[in-house]
Amino acid sequence: MKNKFTLHSILLICAGVALSVFSQAFFLIPNKIVPSGLVGIGTILFHKFGVPVGTFVIVVNLFLIVIQARMMGLGAGAKTMVAIFLSGFFLDFCTVYLKVQRLASDPMLAAIYGGVLTGLGTACIFKASATLGGTDILAQLLARFKHIPVGTTFLWSDVVVLLFAGFVYGPDLALFALIKSYIVSSTVDNFMEGSSVYRQVLIVSKKSEEIMWGIMEEIHRGVTVLNGRGGYTNRNYDILITAVRRREIPLLEELVYQVDHDAFLVVADARRVLGKGFDNLKREVELVSNSNLDEPDIEDLPKKTQASKSKQLPE
Repeated sequence: MKNKFTLHSILLICAGVALSVFSQAFFLIPNKIVPSGLVGIGTILFHKFGVPVGTFVIVVNLFLIVIQARMMGLGAGAKTMVAIFLSGFFLDFCTVYLKVQRLASDPMLAAIYGGVLTGLGTACIFKASATLGGTDILAQLLARFKHIPVGTTFLWSDVVVLLFAGFVYGPDLALFALIKSYIVSSTVDNFMEGSSVYRQVLIVSKKSEEIMWGIMEEIHRGVTVLNGRGGYTNRNYDILITAVRRREIPLLEELVYQVDHDAFLVVADARRVLGKGFDNLKREVELVSNSNLDEPDIEDLPKKTQASKSKQLPE
């Protein structure tokens, strides 16, 4: 069974919980900057009625864990349960028993540092194929089945909580919480998908053959040739597509210009590039296959399902 605890996943969960608890206990909660999801609601209840945040989160998340376990496997539910109980316990330990003092009294500093630490912690837990419950479960499900970036889900799911916080704490703290939410979403997306250090380049030129060999021999990057046709001239052109690192763009532009002054280039951000010369595709595939987001192996499927699949395969 692939959905199991490994040393790597345990370390990621521990690191994620530590970062998340530290950010909430020392930056966000004492400054009344509402974190996302259930922790945000718990923060409001903590300041208004003295309800321990960690205990509230654990109780509400119990039935959410069941949903995640049914849709993504028992391994995902088990890891999430561990992360929730650890974070809930240590959060209450810091805020209720130790009553730690905040490290920043300036709301802006608290929002920035709290947002970065929360984003890093959440991303570590996601890397371990677990969540901290609440909207984290929703974000992981949407990322798995709808391919929506987890940071985007966080940003939009915070709207209701922030509106609630605005009524309770006033608009200023709610706006600081909104800044925090944006920082969290950006940090999570950059950590999970990589920062935009790669560029995808499309090149249209009458001298595409010379440019292609120049890219391969001088920049040592692969090139794919596509067939294209000019909409105005109705002439056929070879369109080159290549992926380079950001620092290689000036060299590529100079190379293209020396060959063809009239060349047309489109440079776009590429979040990730997997393959020879870039990130290791095999390693990334192995990480996914060892997570609990996998599809079931064909040998684990019922024989009837296997038979129906085999009939669909071309001879």
